[in-house]
Parts: sequence; structure tokens; C-alpha cells
Amino acid sequence: MMWPMSNELKRLRQFAGSQARLASILGMTKDHVSRIVTGKCPTPEYITVIAELMDKLPPEHWPARWKQVGKR
Repeated sequence: MMWPMSNELKRLRQFAGSQARLASILGMTKDHVSRIVTGKCPTPEYITVIAELMDKLPPEHWPARWKQVGKR
């Protein structure tokens, strides 16, 4: 079964700047993020929660691991 990449995952990848950086921030392997991106694995629900939180917070209030990414 193939799952579509969620809009939330796309937003987080944009915030992170790269798929590799996103994997590091989320504590996942690059391979696992790749499986989610390509639809081989479903997007975990917590990805939606993180994306919603990041959308609401101004960059100066982002957790430290995201602040290295830069401004959106």
C-alpha cells in the first residue's frame, strides 16, 4: 500500500531545509523519513502535531533544534 506524503511533512521538510536535517531533528533515520516521503510508510500522527505547533509559533520561540534552521 502507498500513502501520500502529508502536507504537514512537506511543511516540516521546508522548515528543516532538507530531508536529512528533518530526520536529524525528528530523531529518525534518513531512510525512515525517505520511506514516509515516498509513501512506503504512513505519516505518523505526531508529524501533524509538530507541524501545527511550528506553524503557530514565531521562529524565535521554536525549540533549539529548529532554531538552527533559520527563518522561514
